[in-house]
Amino acid sequence: MPNSLGQLGLFVLAKKGKRKILRNHIYTSDYFEGARCSGRLTEQTLLNMLSKLPDGISEIMCHPGNSNNTHGYNHWRYNWLQEQNALMSMSVKHFIEKQSVRLLSYADLH
Repeated sequence: MPNSLGQLGLFVLAKKGKRKILRNHIYTSDYFEGARCSGRLTEQTLLNMLSKLPDGISEIMCHPGNSNNTHGYNHWRYNWLQEQNALMSMSVKHFIEKQSVRLLSYADLH
């Protein structure tokens, strides 16, 4: 459940959008994770998310980058490099392999 007014608004819009998406037979994930840690995803946070994934297809929002000086988006105060490092972590890779998590792209949703 959302923990801020902005997240609550996003949550309500997402619920409404999801119904419209399903009515129009558009393929999408079953679950969406990562909004609460947007721009602050760490290796440990990602491992915690992965360990609690529900059955089905989950999308994990992240903003990886190779620099924290991303022109035009500095006001977001995201830690782009930290998120990239979390996604490239060997611990995360081993967890995914051990738990048989299957990584997909949107092209796989059909």
